[in-house]
Amino acid sequence: MSDQTDSPHQSPQDELPNRVMDADIEDAKEPSIAHFAGGAQAIAGLLGVLAAAQQIGTIHWRGALAVMPWVELVLGVVCITLAFRTYRARRRGSLAAAIAALMTVPIVGGWTAFAATQGFLTCLGLFAPLAGGLGAGLGFAALSAIRRTSDARERLADQGMDFGI
Repeated sequence: MSDQTDSPHQSPQDELPNRVMDADIEDAKEPSIAHFAGGAQAIAGLLGVLAAAQQIGTIHWRGALAVMPWVELVLGVVCITLAFRTYRARRRGSLAAAIAALMTVPIVGGWTAFAATQGFLTCLGLFAPLAGGLGAGLGFAALSAIRRTSDARERLADQGMDFGI
């Protein structure tokens, strides 16, 4: 008779931690929706920056209106910066990226509408709110997948398998 320790097969109880770890490794991969959301958020930020740069270089606003293109510029840079957090499926920053992309809709869209009434119409300003809405929608849709990925990465790190991701 052979002893159970000599058997090359593991018992179902021994395989359970390996199956859980394999599932965590699979969940630790970046979800595709996070890539799409991060890309859309970065495009929204880029269009916002370009629209702001175009307005800063073309029109000289007076008074309180002079600050709005600079607000657009800062919002665009924030969107681009936070989009990388979403793309890499990082829990911290993903919600902020979705909110920043959502803020481009009223801020850039409203300012573009106001600038159009003053005789300045820019295609970049028209497309930035559309990309912001898409980036926000995808960003909010990706939050659960990003949370699942982040939790799996934390469990793997607790088990000593920190892959640097």
